[in-house]
Amino acid sequence: MDSHIKKVSAFSFLRAISLLLAVLLTLLCFTSCKGETKTTFEVLSEDIPSNALCLIINSPKEDVISKVEINKSVTLTDEGDRFLVVPRYKNCIIEIFRISEEKGVYQETERVYFNESVEENFVLDVNALRSDKEPEFELVIRTIDLFAKYILKAVEGETDEQSFEYVTADNADYSKEDKFCADEIAFLSYRNASYLKGVYGQPSNEVTFERNNGTTATRMFFDNTVFEMNNIDNYIYHAIMLDDKLPHLRGIKIGESLPMVLVSFPNENDGYTAVYKGNDAEGSMGQKDGASYTYQLLYGTFGVGQYGYIKYDSREVVTEVIYVDAGCSVIFVFKNNHVLSIEYRYEA
Repeated sequence: MDSHIKKVSAFSFLRAISLLLAVLLTLLCFTSCKGETKTTFEVLSEDIPSNALCLIINSPKEDVISKVEINKSVTLTDEGDRFLVVPRYKNCIIEIFRISEEKGVYQETERVYFNESVEENFVLDVNALRSDKEPEFELVIRTIDLFAKYILKAVEGETDEQSFEYVTADNADYSKEDKFCADEIAFLSYRNASYLKGVYGQPSNEVTFERNNGTTATRMFFDNTVFEMNNIDNYIYHAIMLDDKLPHLRGIKIGESLPMVLVSFPNENDGYTAVYKGNDAEGSMGQKDGASYTYQLLYGTFGVGQYGYIKYDSREVVTEVIYVDAGCSVIFVFKNNHVLSIEYRYEA
């Protein structure tokens, strides 16, 4: 009897081991196969630019259509061109705006399509007139830290000929060896009041005021952020941010340490260099503080073109690290050697 039980137990044990191995092999195969799966964007793309955000396929033929699953179709004009929009990244934002031209500048007049978080392998099928003389539409793609605004002009060549074009990020990645460039904060001009309210909710206060150049602007207060918006063309030219709800320059976050900020930009002047001492003429939001500061140049020529510097208070404690290009600047404000707030000034 005991011998029989031992044989059955041994058989059950071996069968259990066999089943376990079979399950493990199945999982291994599944994981391996899954790792090789390409996204729709990758299947349709060739020679992908590193900063590509989406692929546009004009006049798509059956060989392309058979490879995709169209998630949404949008008809913007009765007569127009058919094209597919294939975003590269999951959870990116897609917008299409109706636009008009004023003095050589395209203005967004109406948002006609919006998807705030696209699913993986998303494909948008669009019918819209694409004109070189008077473009009517603009495609906007945004991820957490990249964006692109793309005017949908006429496609070169025959209109019924299948063609491919990439929409690349306007704020392509900059390396730590690159000096601060005004284009890095051009994202400010891509955001209007509606967008800000979608991110932050309703502002706690809004104030209209007159700027030094005679134009009017609106100052919008949120919990941890202040934005100033030009009322002529509705772009944000000034922001003071104490949170990370919107992506910051070069991935730097609130609370980042001083060394991490400094290594994100060039430093061509080793050691301490007191290049200027004096009182600040104007502080944040135009308030004069009258305090005495010492400045350490990081690169460039102080007050000319592209330059960066550290600002110390009278106790030689770092208060700000500032980078400037063509009148545009980013100001990292520090407390206890960590980023307290980030201020942007953008004047295109």
